[in-house]
Formats: sequence, structure tokens, C-alpha cells
Amino acid sequence: MKKIALILLCGVLAMTACKEDECVAPDLADNIVGTWKVALDGNSVEFQTDGTLIDPNDALIGGEINGTVLNEKTYSVVATMDSLYLRAASGAQFIEATLPVTRNECDVVTLDIIGFSANLNRE
Repeated sequence: MKKIALILLCGVLAMTACKEDECVAPDLADNIVGTWKVALDGNSVEFQTDGTLIDPNDALIGGEINGTVLNEKTYSVVATMDSLYLRAASGAQFIEATLPVTRNECDVVTLDIIGFSANLNRE
């Protein structure tokens, strides 16, 4: 009887040891913090905990108005809409966009940009 119990125990341990750890993504506001590669163009962006967006190549948002470069970039999560609010500004001039989030996983966040899916892959 002890041999059967030992064999069963070894079998259970072998089956559970081979199972990959599954990641359950936290809320988008927590998950988005960090550095991500934008799959559409390969540029990297960084979402900082204070709401600052580092997007030097304007992969998600950017531009200029009357020659003024909009280089002060911020973001926030609109939890009630499952969306990401982005803003690029310089003084009183700004542009903004609200992008629906269609998928929030540990290492992939998918945005809807004017009807096109854009994956952000965690770096």
C-alpha cells in the first residue's frame, strides 16, 4: 500500500512540476507601468508611475502645433472605459487621444487605434 501511495504522490508531483506558471494580469493601471515595444513600428515607450509617458519617437502620440513640438507627454487609465488616455502638450497647446484597450495581459496590451489593433509587448 505504501508503494502505491508513493507512486501516486510522485505522479502528482511530476504533473504539477511541469505546469507553467500562469500570469494573471493586474488592473491596467498597474500593468501598464514599465517599458513596452509598440509592435506597429518597433519603437519603445515607457509608462512611469507618476503618469509620465516617455515616447521619444511619437509611437503612440506626438506632434507639433505652429512649430511648437508637443513633448510633454502624460497618460492615465480610464478604468470605467477600459481605455488609455494620452496627452502631448507644450504650454497651453496640446493634443489628446483616448485609446480603447481590447486586451490586458501580463506581457501584452492591445490598443485600438482608429480601428486598428496595436500590440504593446513588455520589454
